[in-house]
Amino acid sequence: MESVPAKFADDLQSRGLVDISTSPSSSRFTLAFNCAEPPFNDVRLRRAVAAAIDCTKLVSKFMSSSGAIAATQATMSQANALALIKKLLVELGYPHGIDVRSVTTAVSPLPQIATEVKAMLAPSGIRLDVRDYDDPPWWPHIYIDGRWQLAFQTMGTRSHPDALYRREFRTGGSFNATDYSNAKLDRVLEAAQCATNDDEMKTHYATVDDIIREDMPVKVLCETKTVVGVRRGVENFQAHPLGYWNLPDVIKG
Repeated sequence: MESVPAKFADDLQSRGLVDISTSPSSSRFTLAFNCAEPPFNDVRLRRAVAAAIDCTKLVSKFMSSSGAIAATQATMSQANALALIKKLLVELGYPHGIDVRSVTTAVSPLPQIATEVKAMLAPSGIRLDVRDYDDPPWWPHIYIDGRWQLAFQTMGTRSHPDALYRREFRTGGSFNATDYSNAKLDRVLEAAQCATNDDEMKTHYATVDDIIREDMPVKVLCETKTVVGVRRGVENFQAHPLGYWNLPDVIKG
């Protein structure tokens, strides 16, 4: 089974139907902000919303430890984050709260996650109006329906940091649907491309991570593992971080 739903991996294995093989991965479930349109063109609101989301609860409710790792929680408590959102909304001209146009892929568990986040944010005055689109073709919908303000989506595996950061966070990047732009980040990415050794490159990408955490164009909800189901009796198969299938050493029992 090429991709076992993380929620059911433990149950399938305990019932003896398949053996589960997992691997760390760069794939993630994320909440993306439209940084070019109010109200999330205000970085303070993006940070507050990110802090108000209980990622550990999302993973425990809709996934499992076999298939996902919850993102690190913000140092601000959820209660304080909700209070800060209320304060910021008043300051930004939304004293009665705001209806936020939200989109999600129709692939489980993202619609369920969107519904849960909607409930988490409701006490703050942010009311999510969630609509879902098939995936594929998710990306065409995201670009065509440019009036969204929040997007729940997956970010797939990337073989190199450059493929992730330059496409999704560089100004004008081909997958930068959030319209996020930071001139410093652009310069650091250029420097990383020109790095002459691994240590120099890692330093640049660590700086990129810091900038993204500070600006919060995207809130990572969890990191998802590669989860593969293997029939009992099949030996020497290991899940791959990029989802590849390495078969030369596999033995059929």
